[in-house]
Amino acid sequence: MPEHEVTLTFVRSGGSGGQKVNKTSSKAELHWHVGRSGSFSAEEKALIREKLKVSKDDEIILQCDEERSQSQNKAACIERLHQKAHEAIQVPEERVETHVPKGIKKKNADSDFREARKKACRKKVDW
Repeated sequence: MPEHEVTLTFVRSGGSGGQKVNKTSSKAELHWHVGRSGSFSAEEKALIREKLKVSKDDEIILQCDEERSQSQNKAACIERLHQKAHEAIQVPEERVETHVPKGIKKKNADSDFREARKKACRKKVDW
């Protein structure tokens, strides 16, 4: 997705860190409008809206303040958006059902029978 579709703002990061934290705006906040994007088809946009949290304004908002530098937080935000969008448009593969072989069914039945016998021996004996 092109970088011109994304709006990045930088704000002061919270948490501990002393005087430096109070002076620098290193937290990156990314806004991406899903409807205005030309990078995805209508079907892909619908999948993104369905699978990701989208605001009332049809925007995805991501924040990143893990790093101490503004540029690293910006790169991390953009990478996270790419990753989330890519995961959202992936359609899961259809599962091919297979049958359980007779040998496995017999083994499971024998195991169940042994367990039942073991538990039956734990009961009180009625004379």
